[in-house]
Amino acid sequence: MKRVYLDNNWSLFNEKVGTLSAIVPGCAHTDLLRHGLIEDPYWRDNSEKCRWVENEDFTYTCTFDAEEAEHATILFEGLDTYCTIFLNGEEIGAPENMFI
Repeated sequence: MKRVYLDNNWSLFNEKVGTLSAIVPGCAHTDLLRHGLIEDPYWRDNSEKCRWVENEDFTYTCTFDAEEAEHATILFEGLDTYCTIFLNGEEIGAPENMFI
């Protein structure tokens, strides 16, 4: 079986911040911090300043080429909280919480 890792070429979109380059694995907080849009949420009372992030929707997008195969599996490790997964515009999953 051939493995293709999809850890490159990601972008993050949100109505308030627009489109940014993103790093996966990661999260909205780490990407916003890397772009200087929030302060370190682990320093002093900065978590209060970053609270708006929890109430926003973020879309992560990646484009990749896949070879034709009779069978393919996409494995997502660590999708936290709620999300919807689309492949070529078609919904393929909607995990609700990786801790439950």
